[in-house]
Amino acid sequence: MRLALAFLVLASPALADTDVRWGIPLARSGGPNELRLSRCDDGACFAQVTFQNSQLRGMALTRSFALDLDGFRVSVTVVDGELRAPERFAVTPPPGFTAKPSELTVGEDEVGTISIVAMPMS
Repeated sequence: MRLALAFLVLASPALADTDVRWGIPLARSGGPNELRLSRCDDGACFAQVTFQNSQLRGMALTRSFALDLDGFRVSVTVVDGELRAPERFAVTPPPGFTAKPSELTVGEDEVGTISIVAMPMS
């Protein structure tokens, strides 16, 4: 029972952070998968989500995460590819923002970035 409660607390969106890492790498030199929410340095966007895709042990799953940067929260869904097939990740920003592109396919040992921009006011 305590373990189940601890898992629920750890999985809580209230504990969202700017980055999340998961998985056991297949190669000793590799690292876990990583999602990171950060501000854009060049001013071309408000924020960006970067996904470092590493080849991991285990079966393909669909995972959902909440990332938070100073109160700016986005939802991210990662769909694992089978074996060495690429992963797909999608970003859902808060109202008033849009993700460009909203979804991206990232090959094994590659990095992909989705930008988040303010929607124009009409």
